[in-house]
Formats: sequence, C-alpha cells, structure tokens
Amino acid sequence: METHVVIVELQGGLGNQMFLYAVARALSVHHGVPLKLDVTSYRDDKLRKYKLHQFRVIEEFATPEETAKIRPSRGQFLKWTVGQIRNRMFPYRFRNVVWERSKRFDGRVFQTGSDVFVAGWWQSEKYFSAIQDLIRSEFSFKYPPLGANAEMLDRIKKTTSVSLHVRRGDYVEDNAISARFGTPSLAYYARAVARICGAIANPHLYVFSDDPAWAKQNLSFDVPTCFVSH
Repeated sequence: METHVVIVELQGGLGNQMFLYAVARALSVHHGVPLKLDVTSYRDDKLRKYKLHQFRVIEEFATPEETAKIRPSRGQFLKWTVGQIRNRMFPYRFRNVVWERSKRFDGRVFQTGSDVFVAGWWQSEKYFSAIQDLIRSEFSFKYPPLGANAEMLDRIKKTTSVSLHVRRGDYVEDNAISARFGTPSLAYYARAVARICGAIANPHLYVFSDDPAWAKQNLSFDVPTCFVSH
C-alpha cells in the first residue's frame, strides 16, 4: 500500500522554519499522514542554516525520490509542466504542491489531498491553532540551558522581563531587502519602551539582536537594560 506524506520545504531563519514546520504539522495531523522535512534549500544558503534540531520536532527528512514524486523537477519536463498547471489552476483538492498565495490566512490549504508539498512562508498562527498544545510541546527544547544561557534565564525569571528585539543583518546590509522592509528608527524603539513603561511597573529590558554592539551603542533607556550578547 502506497504511503502518503506531507513534505515541507524549510527555508529562511529560525522563525520562518518554525512557522513552516507548524503549518505542515497541522496538515499531517489533519490528513493522518507522516510529516517529512525538505532542507535542500540550505545547501546554497550562506546566511541561514537548518535550526529545528534543538527542538522535540519530528525530524524525518524527505529523500530526493520522495520529493520528486510529489513535486517533479524541471528536468522531468512533462510531469513538471502538468504539475505547474494543476497546482496553479485546479481546486486545492487536486493539487500536490501548495504555495502561500497571500499573507492572509487561507484555510483552503486543508482541502488538499494527503500527498502534498508545502512551500511559502505561512505566517499565521491560525494554521496550527487547532493543535497549539502539540506545537508547543514539539517546540520545547531537547536539552536544558547550560552556562551563560542558564544564568541569563535565571535573571529573566527574577525580573519583570521585557524582550526587545533589534534585527539588522541583511535588513541593513542587503540593499534590496532594506528597500523592501526597512528598519525601525531610534524614535520607534523609544516610543515602544515608553508604551511598555506605561503598561507595566518596573520593567527590565533584555535586548536581543544580531548586531548587539550596534544596539548597545545606539539604544539607551531610563529603565534597567541588559544587552544579551553571549
């Protein structure tokens, strides 16, 4: 008997990988079939790496043969052409590949068959809200924090902690990405912290960034602030 499967193409950083895993996991539960991960995008990605290995997720990796059965490559010209037409024009129940069509929640993804390849970003918790407890369980860490991580976690637990996230990296260094997304101004962070201070008493900021040196040099607030840099 042929086994059906949901395969998800993981790409991007940790947050994107988590969203993609979660929507594909929801599909696998919905159809009652196994979930497998396609991590081939990271062969040529010099900026990001596969990161879900630190969680209690299902780490079954799709073989090239399993992926090609659902999503033919361009080298399989006839199958690829037929697949392109079917997966773009036919109703969802006839599609083997589903791409994210917009940033809005699209419940039609659950109308697909039980052999499906998931691609896109799928950044809405509505896709996996029905299995949120399962997702939280699988996104728990395999191992307890040690050393500096354990010390920082202890500090965070002892204060009214607020996480302040500063993303720079490719949002600053890559002109195309910078033009598309931009970065918040210093005034934005000041307004955000002021709003937090108006909502809770004695907040303690923990600043996380892919450029902690820039954050420490440019951000200053009138509340206790810890720049996490280890």
